Amino acid sequence: MEKTIVSNGSAIARIRTWEVIAAIALIGLVVLTALSCTSPPNDTVKLEGVTWVLKSYGEAANPTQAISGHQPTLTFDKGTMKAGGNGGVNGYGGDYTLDGNKLKFGSIVHTLMASTNEALNIQESAFFKIMDSAASFKIEAGQLTISGSEGILVFSQK
Repeated sequence: MEKTIVSNGSAIARIRTWEVIAAIALIGLVVLTALSCTSPPNDTVKLEGVTWVLKSYGEAANPTQAISGHQPTLTFDKGTMKAGGNGGVNGYGGDYTLDGNKLKFGSIVHTLMASTNEALNIQESAFFKIMDSAASFKIEAGQLTISGSEGILVFSQK
């Protein structure tokens, strides 16, 4: 279908309806593609409502693997802004705050049991120390990394 736009009796341009529709669709596609490539660095929907299982912890350049069968866990509850789980030996919980990719834990409260396995006690102590120093997080490919002045915690989704 062709339409002729006329101004003061003269034809300015001939526009085909399908060309206009195609141009609008192309612009829309370009905008949607650009938006899909600029997602935020962290997705709080993925952070919260998931059980995270510790894979490694400590220095970013030389992390220690979590002890198999005794990996600490972490969950976030967006409704209450509470985090908790198991540190490998003791259950724990506390408040957390998010601001973009910034993550802070409030006072973490945990039970005070000790394990007869000293390696588990060391792992749990390091886990809580890094959580206390947490400053930021990122999620990439289903992996959560929490970073703080005392090191990093790397989790996978359960």
